[in-house]
Amino acid sequence: MKTNFLTQSTQINQAIEAKNRKAADRSRTTADLAASKQGKSIEQEITEVFNTLTAKPSDGTIVVMERPAKGRSHKGSISIYIREEYKRQQEETRAYNLLTKKGVDRDKLPKPYRAYPLLRYDFYPRVDSPSRLGSVAIYGSNAMTQGIIIKKRRVLFGHTVVRVEIELGISRPFVNVKIAS
Repeated sequence: MKTNFLTQSTQINQAIEAKNRKAADRSRTTADLAASKQGKSIEQEITEVFNTLTAKPSDGTIVVMERPAKGRSHKGSISIYIREEYKRQQEETRAYNLLTKKGVDRDKLPKPYRAYPLLRYDFYPRVDSPSRLGSVAIYGSNAMTQGIIIKKRRVLFGHTVVRVEIELGISRPFVNVKIAS
């Protein structure tokens, strides 16, 4: 049982690394587009990153673009989930909501399953120009590896990277990537 989990975990990590390598290769070939990104809004850039990550889907993972909750400082998120766990979360949440709409007391229902992303990218605006991309926070079990790769390549999603730092968040460490202006 333990070796099966380790094998699955290794396969998922390899799939994520392959997806990130492909995205990095595409960002190198689109380096000339970086100059045209000057006029793009942060929302357009998030959509482009999402389209790049979903261009060649992986069998075991799913990429999801999420809007931030009201009052959050980031402008959007892209998360990579294990496909089966994400499907389970969607199904159980749908069933839970259906039962609560029918009047079943929430206290009597078990909480729906919650899938945690393998990697999550949160996109933050620049301080001096809030409509432009300023930094990206990377969360997940593979975030430190991604931070090392980004530090070596000095490019993230077609943008030149100024600084890569590993920071301690409230509940877990994350990689903070500062984008050049």
